[in-house]
Amino acid sequence: MFSFDELRAALPSVLLPVTDAWEADHSLRDAAVLAPIVERDGIVHVVYTLRRADLTHHAGEVSFPGGRRDEGELPVACALREFEEETGLSAKTIEVVGALSPRTSIARYRVQPLVGFLVSEEPYLPQEAEVDRVIEVPLPVLLDEDAWEELEVERSDGRRFTMPSLRLDDDALLWGLTARFTLDLIARLRGV
Repeated sequence: MFSFDELRAALPSVLLPVTDAWEADHSLRDAAVLAPIVERDGIVHVVYTLRRADLTHHAGEVSFPGGRRDEGELPVACALREFEEETGLSAKTIEVVGALSPRTSIARYRVQPLVGFLVSEEPYLPQEAEVDRVIEVPLPVLLDEDAWEELEVERSDGRRFTMPSLRLDDDALLWGLTARFTLDLIARLRGV
């Protein structure tokens, strides 16, 4: 299994370089997310948020800290701002080391995922208006191929499709774009 120090040394070499600009596509809105990696008691974890169940959009979903960009904001600044807002930790506790390929959401956002190392022992102070709790998932759980399942989803227009999913606990199901980004990260980790 990977140690935090091994990942810290090797992961940047298998990630994409961090971009300082958004891809130009005026039909899509821009957003950025951050996949924080942290070590707790010698075990590497990936950090997610569980959105509040009473939200209008993406209620009760597991996600990486992130969101839509503010005017003039670059991808790293957007992801770090959202990380601060959603977890209550300072952006100074994150070392951004690379990126994954962007994906387009069904809501017509082009989402740029960034990967970083979290170096903080401070407790999370989740943004009460949006985040129910912060979840640290041990990397071995994410690497367990047998734990992943295909989830069948029906869109509001009646179209059905399947996507990867992983049950984290009774309240938290990792699926959708966040699951796809997680699997993208796992594929990169397998190259370490």
